[in-house]
Amino acid sequence: SVRRAGDRLRIAAQLVDASRDVTLWAQKFDGTMDDIFDIQEAVARAIAAQLRLEISSGESGRLRRRPVANVRAHECCLRARNHTYKFTPAALDEANQEIDRAIDLEGPNALLYATKGLIEWQYFNIGAVSDPAALDRAEALARQSLALDPASAKAETVLGLVAVHRGDLPAAVRHLEQALARDPSDTDAAGWLLVTHTMRGRNELAGVLADRLAVLDPIAPFTMIGTMLLMYMEGR
Repeated sequence: SVRRAGDRLRIAAQLVDASRDVTLWAQKFDGTMDDIFDIQEAVARAIAAQLRLEISSGESGRLRRRPVANVRAHECCLRARNHTYKFTPAALDEANQEIDRAIDLEGPNALLYATKGLIEWQYFNIGAVSDPAALDRAEALARQSLALDPASAKAETVLGLVAVHRGDLPAAVRHLEQALARDPSDTDAAGWLLVTHTMRGRNELAGVLADRLAVLDPIAPFTMIGTMLLMYMEGR
């Protein structure tokens, strides 16, 4: 659970044996919004320790990463992503305002540029704009993101999505697979690769990704949409 009062944060974590409804471990983490990334890392490491999981060097590196240094900018980025996946023009306008605010706060940043690229692409994807220049803007933002962080999974995802609308599905798959290789927990990459495989009739590959999304983010609407699309295309 997460409780916020003004700038103060309290995160309470519990590990429960569900079969017996017995709490095995509990711990509270206190701090301020400025500490949010450090608290997030501490929570993840504490839970991994209680589960006796060994964190690999790559996973440890991801835990230490701070993709957006400014906490307020990070909040704006999260709100922008939330609006982006509402699939409406009005929500995309809000997403654009949030991500522009984040860039003003943070300055040049790989994650923020990639997120803005996703928003530009989404305008075209939902038919809010018909001018292919939106795809050019999305690609340019993804390239800016990669210039700042050559390992940006989000930027590769945007390039993959742009390739889909340009009719180059093999290139789309390459970009999306590259994104997922760079960050195996990236739900954007997994979700859109699932959709792309389904469009190509590669339902077996899509099914693997549906199972993966069900683990990564089981209650996200996009997870359910991807699985629904696969079932629909299979006639189920």
